[in-house]
Amino acid sequence: MRARPLIEGWTSDPEAAELVRLAADRRVLEVGTYKGFGAVLMARVGEVWSCDWHRGDADLGPRDTLCAWWTNVRRHHVEDQVVGLVGRSSVVLPALRRGFFDMAFIDGYHEYEAVKEDIALALPLVDPERGVLAFHDYDQRVWPGVVRAVDELADQLDRDGRLDLREAEGGLTIVGSLASLKLTLRAS
Repeated sequence: MRARPLIEGWTSDPEAAELVRLAADRRVLEVGTYKGFGAVLMARVGEVWSCDWHRGDADLGPRDTLCAWWTNVRRHHVEDQVVGLVGRSSVVLPALRRGFFDMAFIDGYHEYEAVKEDIALALPLVDPERGVLAFHDYDQRVWPGVVRAVDELADQLDRDGRLDLREAEGGLTIVGSLASLKLTLRAS
């Protein structure tokens, strides 16, 4: 992995390396970007469409991050690989084309209902045959809502025959607090 971008964020080095591996040569939908650490990291190896309303949240408080995000994207020379989508995911994602993305990285608001909503909005946008869904902050002690929503998704995808079980234990790969699921159209 190239040098870690010097951008404020909460992604560990192993999580960053896994995110790079997952995003390589993919068109990624990022839901929640804060100041752009993940966007810059993934744009070095793929194309990133980054959705955030850039006005903070209940966890971080109100704060305007749009200027810092764009400054970081430009400072790291990935502006040609990043498309900024400014707005709430509930408004922006329904306007995007189904199956357009190879991967969705969900790291927005971390409460259960919000994660469920982001999953419901992002899932149809990801290629159903080979898409990847990744989630940051999969940590039962700190963010139980993320864990609950991701586990429910993994169970549902498995029941529907849409989860690639060759990737990891039960189809769910976990590196630090980064969880990922690979989709497939396997026969039930």
